[in-house]
Amino acid sequence: KSVDYFELTKRKTVNELLTDIIDYDVISFDIFDTVIFRKVEKPVDIFNIMAKETGLNDFADIRKKSEDFARKKKEKTCGTREIVLSDIYECMEERFSVDRKWMNREIELELSMSMPNEYIFQVYKKLLRFDKTIVFMTDMYLPLNVIENLLSKNGYDEYDQIFLSNEYKLRKGDGTLQEELLKAYPNQKIVHIGDNYEADVKNAFSTVLNKL
Repeated sequence: KSVDYFELTKRKTVNELLTDIIDYDVISFDIFDTVIFRKVEKPVDIFNIMAKETGLNDFADIRKKSEDFARKKKEKTCGTREIVLSDIYECMEERFSVDRKWMNREIELELSMSMPNEYIFQVYKKLLRFDKTIVFMTDMYLPLNVIENLLSKNGYDEYDQIFLSNEYKLRKGDGTLQEELLKAYPNQKIVHIGDNYEADVKNAFSTVLNKL
């Protein structure tokens, strides 16, 4: 059993991509930089906005260090590096005295700075007309309710499941989250559409080989 993969670096027309994937039973979409774009050049720009609002010039650096620390702490205590946003802000408050109330502002910015990838949105809408099973998959610290709001706000309100790393305590990047996708849809022909071959396929394949 396997999950086939389409990467969005070589752009096809909507109908060409649809033709390539129409025979699959389950179509899995990566979320960030695939079905949803941010209205900033880089994700860290959201932290730069927060730096101005909080008055902390080094907010982006604090945010990054706190995420790294939270992942290490979670791995040490729970055997997984998958965290949620509240874990990060707990570290920010404990180690850098940043009020965790700013977590809500980060969520607000993620929502307001999001926009649909119109190319993929057209593919998505056409797939719904063919009654295809649509799922979303992502490695992300944002909690499930925020991911659901992001998808809904950008028009992706019809789908079967969300495979979210911090919910499953598994990662797309090492292939373990894809295993859950396969378990959820046995004997189905599945394809995943993403924007990063290395993150979505190569790293996962390397992890599988290392287990052999």
